[in-house]
Amino acid sequence: MTVWILLSATLKAQKPDSASIHFNKFQTGFGLGYQSRHLIDEQKSALVYSSTEYQGKLFFLKEKERSLLSGSLDFGKGSFNARHKQGRYLYDVDYDIDGNETLDSIPVTSGIVAGRIKMSYLRSISSGTIRWMAGGTLQDQLVYPENNIGLLNSLSLDAALYASKKINANHTISAKLEVPVVALNSRLPWHNTASDPVKPELVTFFKKGSRIVSIDKYQSIQLNLNYSYRVSAHWNIGAEYEFGWMRIPYYKPMKSFVNRLSVFTIYNF
Repeated sequence: MTVWILLSATLKAQKPDSASIHFNKFQTGFGLGYQSRHLIDEQKSALVYSSTEYQGKLFFLKEKERSLLSGSLDFGKGSFNARHKQGRYLYDVDYDIDGNETLDSIPVTSGIVAGRIKMSYLRSISSGTIRWMAGGTLQDQLVYPENNIGLLNSLSLDAALYASKKINANHTISAKLEVPVVALNSRLPWHNTASDPVKPELVTFFKKGSRIVSIDKYQSIQLNLNYSYRVSAHWNIGAEYEFGWMRIPYYKPMKSFVNRLSVFTIYNF
């Protein structure tokens, strides 16, 4: 956040050029922000878990008159604990060398790591004041909690709808909606184990816990809202909000929603 503020102040001092509205040929950038996650995995626990995560993102866009190609890599890391059971401890009764009873306690805490890779290709379906585009997104997302509650890897092909509006040469707003059509989801089996006498746990996890699903076994919505300000011919700054909702009904339901808020800087080639 500090880097973005300092960079913004530097770029703000540069006078924006008066070029007319046009489609940028190529953009690349990075973003920093915060995301919160609420998740219940009935296969592992009846408790609702929540996280607070620092989030980073690298991305590029290649824009033409009638098409848009984009890709991104984002990642988050933070704490992950039962929402309504904060400050829990595990207790262990033991005895010292004199036979006196002792009570040891260990706090119940957990962390979480999440990542996502996305590639999207969109084509224009209408032009005018608002530019509408439709296409597809291929993405792989990983949710890896230390306590395995909500452990998931999902490789999906999504239908995507995109709308953007250039308010003037410097201000642009956009929105993108993505819904999965088919996915390869990997999570722990109903017995919550992934072990094999000869194969590594990771191989066993994907072998025993993977399943090809469609909209009847996997529902998800990702909505992205974006604002970009053109500081100069080569630099943009902006802010982005994303809401993600997911539901997997088998074997026992897993449900989650994520809120992400970030600021970003773009370099225009």
